[in-house]
Amino acid sequence: MKHVSILKIFFIIFPILFAGCSVDLPEGYAVNRNFLRIGQNGVLHFSDQETSQSITLESKGTWSCIGHPEWLEVTPRSGAGTSQVSVKIVEYPSDNIGKIDTVYIKLGDLISKIIVNLAPYKFDVTPKTEFVFGAQEDNKKELFINCITKWNVKKEFDWCHVSELSGSGEKTLSIYCDNNNTNQIRRDTLQISTNLDTIYVPIFQSSSAFYIVPSTPRLVYGIAGGVQSFTVTSNTEWLPRLLHGGMGTLKQNGNELTLTVNENTSADERFDTILIASTNPDINVHGMVYVRQIGPTPILEIAPDSLDSRPLLFGSNGGEGAFSIKSNLRWNLICKCKDLGNWCRITSDLSGNDNAVVNIVVDNNPLGSAPRTAVITIKTSSITKEIKVIQAAGEKPILEIIPSALEESPLSFNNAGHTQTFSIQSNVEWSVICSDASWCHIETPQGTGAGQKEVKVTVDVNPAGSPERRCSLLVKSSWLDDKKIAIYQEKGAEGFIIPFPAVVSAPPQGGTVLFEVQSNLSSWVVSSSSDWCKVNTISGSLNGTVELTIGLNSDSEARDATITIKSAIKDVTVTVYQEPKAVPGGGDNPDPSYSRKR
Repeated sequence: MKHVSILKIFFIIFPILFAGCSVDLPEGYAVNRNFLRIGQNGVLHFSDQETSQSITLESKGTWSCIGHPEWLEVTPRSGAGTSQVSVKIVEYPSDNIGKIDTVYIKLGDLISKIIVNLAPYKFDVTPKTEFVFGAQEDNKKELFINCITKWNVKKEFDWCHVSELSGSGEKTLSIYCDNNNTNQIRRDTLQISTNLDTIYVPIFQSSSAFYIVPSTPRLVYGIAGGVQSFTVTSNTEWLPRLLHGGMGTLKQNGNELTLTVNENTSADERFDTILIASTNPDINVHGMVYVRQIGPTPILEIAPDSLDSRPLLFGSNGGEGAFSIKSNLRWNLICKCKDLGNWCRITSDLSGNDNAVVNIVVDNNPLGSAPRTAVITIKTSSITKEIKVIQAAGEKPILEIIPSALEESPLSFNNAGHTQTFSIQSNVEWSVICSDASWCHIETPQGTGAGQKEVKVTVDVNPAGSPERRCSLLVKSSWLDDKKIAIYQEKGAEGFIIPFPAVVSAPPQGGTVLFEVQSNLSSWVVSSSSDWCKVNTISGSLNGTVELTIGLNSDSEARDATITIKSAIKDVTVTVYQEPKAVPGGGDNPDPSYSRKR
């Protein structure tokens, strides 16, 4: 691990401070909390000893988990009402030095999130020096692993044994070797790995005949160089040499070797190997010491330098931004959005060897969304810097009725019926629904996107004699609560229905008889009290003509029938008279017992 202690402290404190501000949702997000509420302010803090936690979700409807990092497992992935949700670490993230990541929960069109704050990664082993075993040694040696995540151990040869090849957290391993009955020394290397890092521990076992064992497997020098010594244990004559040379001089004094390394004036680190080989060509045995010298003082600067401590800020509409890199090292850029989607992107080169300008593009933050954060990491072999990119919350959902008084008082219409308009100012999708579409009609029933849109409402004529009537319009949106507009129409005109004439005479032989109806009513019905007087026009609307069919009156008496005209306001009648075909007595001397019904 190549972390400077000061940087460790910085990366431990920085995510904690950041986690505290990342859960401050905008005002518009309060709408979401009416439908989906997450316990613990939506934040889970994992210590370096925890792998699983639970959190409470309260929802009005069915929620579902639509996204989370691969290193987390979320169960259950959906639910309704009050739910206990488990968040479990299944694999330590590869970029963690104190990490914040996000689990996304969706309810309808609303999206909320659970912030997961993970303690800094640690991994080390003790000791790191080479394990040396004798040819017939049966003692077990101990290796302590100090870790907070899963680890595994790999080796190459079966003669080397490790008590456990995988595990999690702190563990003490036992290492031992089979007897070496050959005249060849044996070497193996333990590779102890997490998903982030690997530590190599050399294993040496002497042969039954010959061996060469240096007291250290590696030497590390600073940029100024220096002098370091080590000893060699062997049962055969040996000779050391630098394989590449150019870094310094190697001197031998008995079984002690001293390497003097010059100042490193190059731009990079330097490496070499000390090979200690038997002087007897028939003995195939040797030892090696690896040499590393640090390069010049690394430079990695960001301009403006305020970005080292302050974020790069963007409004909800996004846009373009840039910063500069000054460095004498090879660097690589990684941009990771802590929210769903690749909304912050680097559009310039992702790597370089010297100074450069880095261009970024930030997308529009969707309507109603919370503030979001991305982290741009600049990594070199020895220095890592991060730039936070924070974007403001998405535009707050708006749904307003113009004039606003319509939400308190009704939209009134007279009985003649006509069209009135109002407007909807919104930046979300909406629709207008009428509770009674039989007489109230909407010309603009829906809208979408930003801006103001006119809605036309047309009301039919309220028929004469009809009472006042009411209905309501609901302006609906999935983002906000419904808005209601009351519709009122005054009662219809005073109704009337008048037959003309009120008395109709029919000839004795029968036939067709007509009379008129004067009315402003939308509907009336005609019926007859007698079978000999049949109604051909059984109904009508407004003014009309009623046709009757009269049968032959073969009786000796005159007769009459009543025609009833029914309507919503009252019933009126017409009397139909019919004389007989032959009057009793005849001539000028009628039967005195006969009297007309006239």
